Amino acid sequence: MNNTNTTEKTEPTTNPRLSRRGFLKAAVRTSLSVAVLGTGGLLYANEIEPRWVEVTQVVLTLPRLDRAFDGYRLVQLSDIHADDWMTASHLSACIELVNQQQPDMVVLTGDFVTHHAEGFVQTLTSTLPQIRSHDGSLAVLGNHDHWTNPTLIRQALQESGGDQCKQ
Repeated sequence: MNNTNTTEKTEPTTNPRLSRRGFLKAAVRTSLSVAVLGTGGLLYANEIEPRWVEVTQVVLTLPRLDRAFDGYRLVQLSDIHADDWMTASHLSACIELVNQQQPDMVVLTGDFVTHHAEGFVQTLTSTLPQIRSHDGSLAVLGNHDHWTNPTLIRQALQESGGDQCKQ
């Protein structure tokens, strides 16, 4: 029998248990991160994005399109979301930008209200008639419009001079 005395080296073990101090540090860091990200998200959603109005001119060449449409100006106004922030005054400023483009036709594409159509339809009926275009306007409802009161929104659009309103 060979009696060899071997000593095994073992790695020191770390205690996987989290100390109270470590837990509190992690909780504070997490809370601060959530607060900063949440505040940033709210700031963006309430202050930056609602004021973000973009006018982009796109020239399309469609070889098979009738020459009668050469130079035709089509303006799209989308995602109005009439609510406590998108007041008649704000919407009028947007419509002024539309009118400055001297459109042949205006296309209004959905989400005329955010919620509670009954409370904000007056914003639409008081401002949309300000749209000026040679060939009128067309409108299509968006998901928010269908979630609220599509019949009321459609009626407001027709009263406001929208030539056609599609579902």
